[in-house]
Amino acid sequence: MSSAEPDRGPDPAPAAEAVDPTFAAETKIPAETSTVAPAPRGSDPERGFRGVMSGALILQAVTILLGLPVASSGRELPGWELAVILGLALACVVACAFVKKKWIVPLVVGLQVVAIGCWVIHPALGVMGLIFAAVWGVLFYFRAELRRRAAEGLLPAQQAAGRGPTPTSG
Repeated sequence: MSSAEPDRGPDPAPAAEAVDPTFAAETKIPAETSTVAPAPRGSDPERGFRGVMSGALILQAVTILLGLPVASSGRELPGWELAVILGLALACVVACAFVKKKWIVPLVVGLQVVAIGCWVIHPALGVMGLIFAAVWGVLFYFRAELRRRAAEGLLPAQQAAGRGPTPTSG
């Protein structure tokens, strides 16, 4: 022991804890609860897909906002047009909070109708609406395919857990 280190007394016996108590103290985790593993979550195959849907909504909101300078190029943008563009972008961001709800499909379809209707403001906005409508069509197809495969037990997580059919070698 060097003279710079304070005398801490005898070393305590090694504890049965998996986490060093000093680490637990530094991270403000009580030492007695730091060894408890979190409860495992149930398998939710649509969890990752909801993230994809939220990501698509955020990308659409950013794209709509990037269309704002295009819509106002060469002219003064009337207040109602500005309100429609900003409202649509805000609605896309807010819709991210509801991707778990059953009514997200009609909401997203409604957002796409409004986005395509922005053709009246500027054709570039309408084209973006058509592109995102196609993207959402593909995403809804993927979601239906995911649900079909989950119902049949064909997802890899289901097969690993023994809940689905096993692959045959042949």
